Amino acid sequence: MLEITKVNRSLDQKAVIFFLEIIDLFTLVTVCSLLNLLFGRVGHKFLLVYLPTLILGVTLILSKRGKPEKFLFHFLRYQLQPKFLSCFKEAPLDFALMEARKNKQKGQQS
Repeated sequence: MLEITKVNRSLDQKAVIFFLEIIDLFTLVTVCSLLNLLFGRVGHKFLLVYLPTLILGVTLILSKRGKPEKFLFHFLRYQLQPKFLSCFKEAPLDFALMEARKNKQKGQQS
């Protein structure tokens, strides 16, 4: 006999709590824990522990609004990778000359 099981219809939606993804919440908790470990016994605990964490949280919310899932991870990975990718250790001289000629021709055509 065939058994029927009800399935939630929102399995493809990302998990969001307070406008933040789970990895963002983990990052905020980690930052708050580290700051509390470093500055927890200082008299100005609010200014050194909770305020930077709150500012980071608001910054994450505002910067990720309307962006796809894992946007900041992909953006940081793009910014940290080398700008020129090659299969050679150094670019061959012929390739550099060809690129210079192409750029020169594009400049003359404009």
